[in-house]
Amino acid sequence: MTEPRTILVIDDDPDIVAAEKLILESRGFNVLTASNGKEGLNALKNHEVDIILLDVMMDTDDEGFQLSYQLKSDPKTAKIPILIVTSVSKVTGIPYSPKTDDYYLPVEDYIEKPVQPKELLRRIEILLGKAKT
Repeated sequence: MTEPRTILVIDDDPDIVAAEKLILESRGFNVLTASNGKEGLNALKNHEVDIILLDVMMDTDDEGFQLSYQLKSDPKTAKIPILIVTSVSKVTGIPYSPKTDDYYLPVEDYIEKPVQPKELLRRIEILLGKAKT
C-alpha cells in the first residue's frame, strides 16, 4: 500500500480551507493548512509535501505571488508543484494562465475560485502525475 500524498493549503479564508480540506481528505490525501505565507513556510520546514494549493491575496494583496517566487528559488522547495487557487483575475481583470506566453508566475497551474471539486481534484492529479519521477 502506498503512502497518502500530502497537500499544503495556504489560504486566509477559513471557509475555503475547510471546503478544500474536506474535498481532499475524502480522496485520501493528507492535508496541512496555513493561513498565510509565514505559516506555510513553517509547515514546509516541518513536513514534506507533494503539492501546494496557494491563494494570492492574504496578509497582502500579492503575498501568494511573492511566496511562489520564494518557494521556486529555494532548492528545497523548488520542485514542489504549486497550484494557485484564487479569484485574483476576477478582482484585477488580469487573466493568469500558465498556457499563455505572457504568464510570468513560477507556478505549475492556476484555477479560479469558486473551485469546482471535480476540477480541483483533476488539476491536482495532473500535477501529482507530473511530479512523479
